Formats: sequence, structure tokens, C-alpha cells
Amino acid sequence: MTRDVKREGFPAVTVVVPTHSRPVEMTAAVQSALDQDYPGHVTVLIVFDGAEPFEPQLQIPENRDVRIQRNDHIRGLAGARNSGIDATTTGLIAFLDDDDLWLPKKLSLQVALLEQHPEVVLVSSGITMVTPEGDVDRPLTAPVTFRQLLRDRVPELHSSSFLLRTEVLQGDFGGIDEALPGSYAEDYDLVLRAAQIAPVPGVPEPLVRITFAGGSLFGAKWQMISDALQHLLDKYPEFQDEPKGYARIGGQIAFANAALGHRREAFRWIGSTLRHNPVEPRAALAAAVATRAVSADRVMQELQDRGRGL
Repeated sequence: MTRDVKREGFPAVTVVVPTHSRPVEMTAAVQSALDQDYPGHVTVLIVFDGAEPFEPQLQIPENRDVRIQRNDHIRGLAGARNSGIDATTTGLIAFLDDDDLWLPKKLSLQVALLEQHPEVVLVSSGITMVTPEGDVDRPLTAPVTFRQLLRDRVPELHSSSFLLRTEVLQGDFGGIDEALPGSYAEDYDLVLRAAQIAPVPGVPEPLVRITFAGGSLFGAKWQMISDALQHLLDKYPEFQDEPKGYARIGGQIAFANAALGHRREAFRWIGSTLRHNPVEPRAALAAAVATRAVSADRVMQELQDRGRGL
């Protein structure tokens, strides 16, 4: 059950911040959540995932509080978020990665938008990608439908921009899919499920600063990435009806296998990708890596420098 404490009609919000061995970045992320101009009560719940909990040095404004707990689910982002979901007693819940930052008006704009759409599970916003080459603003064109998400990952729908209804996550809809290997693409899975219920609206302007350069928790764990993406294809048979969407993920699986040196498996997925979409660029990237024309690290570094993923 949720207990929604309100102040002057504004629903209380819990912000779940999973963290692991990034104390400086985590402290800045938490402070950005505490410094929201939102009039309602905000609780920041720091979930330590495989790291010793500690109390960061923070400036805690009035009508704010900070709680600390360990991840008591499976290790990783999915388990840490679910630990936070279980412990949430407010009507609304938001996610914030420990190396990202919120602009002060994020919650005010998103809570107002969510209250305008009682049918939706979550709302999002535009984001700013912080890269070595400079900031890249990515406004959000919303609402985003389930079919759109099958065709395109819509990277603006980032977990650090999500505001959700707690009772939905704690009900039959369920929390984060812990079956995804390494928690890879857990936010994509969440927004796919949400969009099956209703298109996902969002505040168009960027309200979150996303760190997008090195230090990723996923790094080059290519086997885990391949397994997780195949899990998504199995979980959503609707991808078969969206050839471009299927090819996008198939190309990523091909690239992961090429990076692993699994040439036969890589070319099998390249073939499947091209059958679904002959012009899918990830197939060409996978082939280049599989034939050792370029390294997977070089490709990923070039993409990250431009604020893009595979």
C-alpha cells in the first residue's frame, strides 16, 4: 500500500537512486533531486547495490528527506530499483541514476503533466547528453506509442527522466524485469510495458543531464548484452511485425557477437538483420568488426563521443 503525503495539494514523491561506488557523482545526483522547486514533499531513497552504505554530505531543504538502504533483490539496476519500489510509501516514484542530474523544475512540470493524464503509467521528458564533445540537447516528441518504441528505442526516454505511479509498479503491472541479464535495457522494457497501456507523454524540453562518456556499468559486457536483447525479442513477439525494429535489435546482437569474436553467430544475426531491413546500418558495423576492419571499442568510442549509443 502507498501512503501519499501531500502538501498544499501536491502529491509526495520518492526518488529512487541506485548506486555503486560513485560517491561524488551520487552525492551530486541526490542534491539535484533535493533542490527541486516542487512544493510537495520529496524523499530521496539511496539504494546501495553491492557497496557499503554511507550518509553523503548534503544540504537538505525543508520538506525533503533522505533515506538509505541496501539492495535486497538480485544484484544490479533491476534489483536495486525494485528494492526502492518495495520501500516506497508515496503515490509517485521517480528514478535517478547516480551519475545524472535533474534541472530544478523537473518534478514540478512532470507531476502537473502526470495529473493531466490519469490513464498513463509514466511520464518522461527531454534530456541533455553530456559528452566529451559538448552537450547535446534531445527534446522529446511525445506522446510515444508502443509501435513507435518497437521501431525505435527513443533514447530520450531515459530512466532518469521517468516519473511513475507507485501503485501501478506495486500491482499487477510489476516492477523492473530482473530476468534481463545484467539489467541491460531494463528501462526500455519498462517503457515498452507502460506504452502497451497508454502512449507515454513527456515534457518536451530537456530536464535531465545524462552523463554519456565512459564508466558505463555495462562497459563491454557483450555476452550479457546479446543475451538481454534476445530476451527482449522473445518477450515481445510484436517485434516480428515491425521489421525495422527487429533489425535494429538484431544488428545490436550481431555487433555484440562480432565484438566477442563469435564470427559465425555474428554473421547469422547479420543475415537475419538484413532480411528484416536491408539498409540497417548496424549490420554493416557488425560486419566491419567481425572482419576486423575496425575494433568494437573504436566504434563505441566514436558513438559515445557524439552522445549516441549502438
